[in-house]
This record gives sequence, C-alpha cells and structure tokens, in this order.
Amino acid sequence: MSLFKLREWWSAKLGCEETFGEDVLAVGNVDNSPENAPKLVTGSVQGRIRVHDPQILSAGTGDATSLLLEPRLDSPILQVRLGRLIPNSKQDVAIAVLHPRKLAVYTCRARSSASAATGDAEGGGGTSHFELVPQYIHRFYANGVQFTAYSLCLGPFGGARDHDLMLVQSMDCRITIYENDVDAAFYSNVIPDFKHV
Repeated sequence: MSLFKLREWWSAKLGCEETFGEDVLAVGNVDNSPENAPKLVTGSVQGRIRVHDPQILSAGTGDATSLLLEPRLDSPILQVRLGRLIPNSKQDVAIAVLHPRKLAVYTCRARSSASAATGDAEGGGGTSHFELVPQYIHRFYANGVQFTAYSLCLGPFGGARDHDLMLVQSMDCRITIYENDVDAAFYSNVIPDFKHV
C-alpha cells in the first residue's frame, strides 16, 4: 500500500517545436492581483513569453483558458525572473527577461472591458485581456564594446531594502549590476581567471 498518489493537477503544452532553456520558468503574482494568486511565466529560445494561470482549469486540457498572455519578443530568451524592479514601487512585481544582448523589464497588466473602452485604468468591468508593458531596457556594453549575457540573478543585495538589483554575468566572466532603470551599471568588472590546482 502506498501513502502517496501521483495526480496531475494542471498541464499545458508550450508551443510546437520550440526550445526551452534550463532557467526560463518563474512563479509569482506577476499581474499584481489583489488575490495574490501565483501565475507561471515561461520563455523560449524562439523569443515567445507566456503567462499561465494554473487556477483556471478547463474541462479537457488547461491550455486554452489558462493562457493569459503570449507575445513574441525580438530576441531569444535565456532567463526569466520576477522581482521588485519598478522604481518607486515597493510591492509591484515585474518580469526581468534576459536576452543575449540586453536585459528587458516588463510588467503584466490586466485590462478590463470597461477600461478598454473608456481608457480608465480602474474601470468597473471584468478582465478582458492581459498585456505585457515594457518598462525599461539595459543594453550590454562595457567600455564601448557589446558583450553577451550568460546568466541573471535578482535580489536585495548590496544594502537594497525596498527593491531588487539585477546582476548579469557575461560569457567572458564580466559581472554587471543594474539598479532599476538607471542607465549605466554602478559596478562592472571582469572576474580574473581562476587557476586549476
């Protein structure tokens, strides 16, 4: 007799013939809903980003109704992270998307049917659609030379209290730290080569 049972709660098929990296899944309240309901964010090498709400279940598969957003971005997606990345907003969650030559930050906003017609952001209708709103972009340059990203780390390091900083490691071992929408990184340095013993 087994104490545990495996039961599928939710599933979704992500694209046809798309490639996904190891670190392109993030979970959190990406649309900043008052219910604080977590959503799933995925990104593909083909540049497609998707937001799913696993709590919206359909009769057969969760694909059609749980997909809230599916835009195609202009570059391959290496990594997706969620964090407090919007200036002057201590609670709002934003999506950090790492591309090979840039770091883009977006917010996911729900638009109601009343606000779509009147332009009122606090309209009284139900949600009609979601949209990915670009906030800012950091292009990767160091000393006038463009570099290629390898990985991204987010967190309140370096003494930050009410927002997250973004640390990007490049293919040539450069570490660059970005703070919100500040144009230039406040720290960028190449890690010296490590000697193998």
